[in-house]
Amino acid sequence: MRTHGKKHTSSSKPIRVMRSLLDPKGIKKLIRKNYDLPEPIQCETLCINDNDHFLIKAANQRYVFRVVLRDKPWKPRKKNFRFELDWLQFLKKQGLPVVFPIPRKNQDFIGTLHAHEGKRYWALFSFADGEVQSPMDATQSRLFGQTVARIHQASDQFSSQYSRYRADKDFLLKTPVQRICDYLKDERPADLDYLQNLANPLLKQMDSLPTNPPGFGIICGDLHAGNCHFASDHQVTLFDFDMCAYGWRAYDLAVPLWSLLRNIPEEDIKDSWHAFFLEGYCSIRVPDSWEQEWIIHFVKIRQMYLMAAHIRQADQLGHGNLSPDYWDAQFMILKKMEGFEKRLSLSFQ
Repeated sequence: MRTHGKKHTSSSKPIRVMRSLLDPKGIKKLIRKNYDLPEPIQCETLCINDNDHFLIKAANQRYVFRVVLRDKPWKPRKKNFRFELDWLQFLKKQGLPVVFPIPRKNQDFIGTLHAHEGKRYWALFSFADGEVQSPMDATQSRLFGQTVARIHQASDQFSSQYSRYRADKDFLLKTPVQRICDYLKDERPADLDYLQNLANPLLKQMDSLPTNPPGFGIICGDLHAGNCHFASDHQVTLFDFDMCAYGWRAYDLAVPLWSLLRNIPEEDIKDSWHAFFLEGYCSIRVPDSWEQEWIIHFVKIRQMYLMAAHIRQADQLGHGNLSPDYWDAQFMILKKMEGFEKRLSLSFQ
């Protein structure tokens, strides 16, 4: 067959890889090469979601190895990652109970993995001893609140040469709502009308919120009950600060309440759980009146942000998860949160 001077090939252009499935055996080799950990070293996949996490066992020690997802909503990825690790080292030096990065043999904290989709950055973290407690008891709730307040206070003294994104109104609400509307256009008009009627007044009001300490500063960003472990002696350790940012501290106070309202049936919700959390927080730092008012608003904002995040992740984790039943449930939760605002009793005394 004549090709008229053109090279003939039966292969097509390679399909772009969005996200590799990393082999724990390869991660174990990476660990051995970069860290002086005691043998025997074991590696198993811990979870695959916003990032890839692997549980590393080295003799009687445990660590968590994070490989950062390439498709992050904040850029530049490496500088943002370095900010997070600098901040965690700072908090550790302040005696705060957070996981912290482990230095490599070359004393750097970040490495680069060349995956099929491109560069992905990684780091090894200390392990958070204990287990998730949900719901927390009164002692655990107070301790959780006190720990968050101490992190907020200490963070006002932190500085870094690296940048970190801002969890502002565009990031938390405007962009998520637009993503939901684009995804559901022509499918759920009543729900989208409800969504926009809820979000638009909040967007306008957010323009007047203070953007200076102590109500605004570095926040943890994802303080739901699943991101803190309690040991048998009631010692707490916080982990997963991938969403830390410059933002409103009231958002950090809202996420635990969002987690409670989202995951526990309304008839089982007890005012004491979040009251003890806020009591603990206020024993260290009392939020200003505007922060107190905005906690419940940020609960609703967090729910809208999550709905949009699931859309953003759908190409990698599956659009099949975003079924009509899913949207029925998510809008029901959002309406429950809005309704709960009318009877939510927050104590800051």
